[in-house]
Amino acid sequence: MYLILKINLKTFAFIIIFFSLLEPDYFSTIPFIHSYYVVMRVITLFIAIIFFILKKRFPTITFIIIIYFIVYGFSTYQNDGNILDLLGYSTYIISFVAWSEIVLKYYTLKGLYSLNFVFSSLVYINIILYLLFPNGYTQSRTDSGNIINRYFLGVENQFAATLIPAIMINVIYNYTKYGRLKINSYILIAVVLFTFLYASSATSIVGIFLIIFYLLFISRSNLKNIINNTNIIVSVVSLYLIIVVFNSLEIFSFVIEDVLKKDLTLSTRTLLWDRAFIYIKDSPLIGYGYLGGGKYLQVTSTRSMDSHNTILQFLLQHGVLGIGILFILLFIFFKNISKYEKNKINLFILFSFFVTTTMMISEVYSFTFILIVIILGIFSPCIVKEQEKILSKG
Repeated sequence: MYLILKINLKTFAFIIIFFSLLEPDYFSTIPFIHSYYVVMRVITLFIAIIFFILKKRFPTITFIIIIYFIVYGFSTYQNDGNILDLLGYSTYIISFVAWSEIVLKYYTLKGLYSLNFVFSSLVYINIILYLLFPNGYTQSRTDSGNIINRYFLGVENQFAATLIPAIMINVIYNYTKYGRLKINSYILIAVVLFTFLYASSATSIVGIFLIIFYLLFISRSNLKNIINNTNIIVSVVSLYLIIVVFNSLEIFSFVIEDVLKKDLTLSTRTLLWDRAFIYIKDSPLIGYGYLGGGKYLQVTSTRSMDSHNTILQFLLQHGVLGIGILFILLFIFFKNISKYEKNKINLFILFSFFVTTTMMISEVYSFTFILIVIILGIFSPCIVKEQEKILSKG
């Protein structure tokens, strides 16, 4: 009984920590609740530091993220940006990475369960409130006259930043513990699909359909043999070059115009990419530093926007120096994935990386969106070993 209580308390603590680090958009508008999240970022980071000291373990991934934010801070300082705002933001990200490193490396199954519980809960809370309050908790009007509603998890095209990782974590957890998907996976996927279709978010719909296609067809056929590091890297780089750099969207005209019902500028995104390249050329090394809203591009005298492409957004934020640090994480990601490249967990993580990077071509999501996939890949050896240990027991 004592052992069960101890295990449950540890899992409960992880759940509280991750809930405290993943602040929903709605809570950020309530000062008292938002203050709780700000305080918890600091407290959880302090506890994580104490954990690593007591365990006498060096937090490699967390350290790389700290270096990343040092570079980001240098860029912000050089551009006379708000260092204090960046400090608050970096505390949240560093603490999230630190605790992800702790739970996935040292408490793998409990960590996956905790992440699954937290992300799935956010999905279900969001859809309930989304249906109960169709106009959101607040509204604003853009310069072009469009009305933007904000919901529990923010604006509709940002739901994916939480909902897509929720599916990835759920699938990986069930693969690890049971070796297959369970009913909770199908329910979660159905809810996420309904949410995206109801919101009519084209990029999100592409992402969820790619995941469903993988789970229904690719993972169950010989097609899974094409999922490997080389093919995924080539596919991601090729898509970026074709769509963003060379702007050759005619190749995908059927999908864009007939399926997604968008024009070949992807709702003027290509125009924003062109403007982003101009800005990047003026400060390629260090970018322009931290900007809370991320709206670096001056579109009109009164209107600014983000780049609607995550790679371009990274270059605007901290230039090539910051991207270089992220490439170190990607190198570790692919290196660790290759250790068990044919395992079904790693195949799914690799395909998830393809899905997220494809979605990032036309949207700017929160940093945790891609970080979660990278972290899962980096600690995939721990996850696979946990899976083998569980399944060997029958």
